Formats: sequence, C-alpha cells, structure tokens
Amino acid sequence: MDGVVSSAAVGQAKPGGAPFRAALALAGVSPAEALHVGDSLVNDVEGARAVGVRAIFVARGGEAAPRGVPTVRSLAEIASLL
Repeated sequence: MDGVVSSAAVGQAKPGGAPFRAALALAGVSPAEALHVGDSLVNDVEGARAVGVRAIFVARGGEAAPRGVPTVRSLAEIASLL
C-alpha cells in the first residue's frame, strides 16, 4: 500500500468524489485503471462509479446489488472477477 486516503483529510465523505479522486491521484492511475471494492452500495459502489471507477460490491449477507454490479460474498472471491 502506497498510502491512505481518508474522507476527513480530503474534506468530503463518500459517496462524494473527492476521496476517490484523491486515491486515484495517490496511486497515479486513471479511473479506468482502478477498481474499488466495498460493502456499501451508496458510499462505495455509487461513489466509485460516479467518478468512472469500476466497483465490486461485497455482499457478506447476500444482499442484492443493482443489475450490472459485480458482487462477491467475500474478499477471497474478487480474484475471479479480475
């Protein structure tokens, strides 16, 4: 890990775009090169997609995701979607 981005440090909470853009800048990648994995449909999935980042939803309890959103039940399943 090259660094950490916090909502407090960038002055905006997810799903706002500032945390995602700060993370992209820190990693030195474009939105098309990034992947965000999270367990909140609003904060993680919608936030990432709003700035052009592909998102994977972690539905540990089996929650349904909107059509077109890749979903896993554990982090161990992510590699199968790459």
